Amino acid sequence: MSDDAEFIRGLFEEFEQMLYRVAFNILHNSADAEDAVQDCFVRVMRNLRKIRAVPGNELKYYLVIIVRNVSLTMLSRRNRCEEMDIDDNCGAADSSPEEEFLQRFSVGEIREAVMQLPQTDCEVLWLVRELTVAEIANLTGLKNATVRSRICRARRRLRQLLEERGIGEHDGQRRAGKVFSG
Repeated sequence: MSDDAEFIRGLFEEFEQMLYRVAFNILHNSADAEDAVQDCFVRVMRNLRKIRAVPGNELKYYLVIIVRNVSLTMLSRRNRCEEMDIDDNCGAADSSPEEEFLQRFSVGEIREAVMQLPQTDCEVLWLVRELTVAEIANLTGLKNATVRSRICRARRRLRQLLEERGIGEHDGQRRAGKVFSG
């Protein structure tokens, strides 16, 4: 097997699950998330020389950016091309606190609220699910304190949007910010 093939296989084995989670958090559909990861690696293969030039400790961030951009593009196309029932796209097998929250409240309402946030808030909420504050700061070139402020502000705005829709009147109010905790 060639060095390039070994390199790509190593990237896939190391990062595929994390990239899938990033894509799934955006798309809320297993097949679409798998397609996004596959498209991400197609882009890696097309730009292999550039990818190999990225320092090893930063490679994870570049892959997250690629799969996030692919996923957002897919979501945009899907929203333009067809009417979709977002509630049907929630089929996670794990029962994490986030999944329990999503099962307890309308996924469509939560997702709609997130998509109505400013783009920077939306992005930081997706990133905080997979990366630490320090990793996000490194990825974005911001200071850790700035990233923490953006996360706090995004969670606050999300809670406000959910409250406006009647979600969070009981114990969901306290937990709304935890849907996007790191």
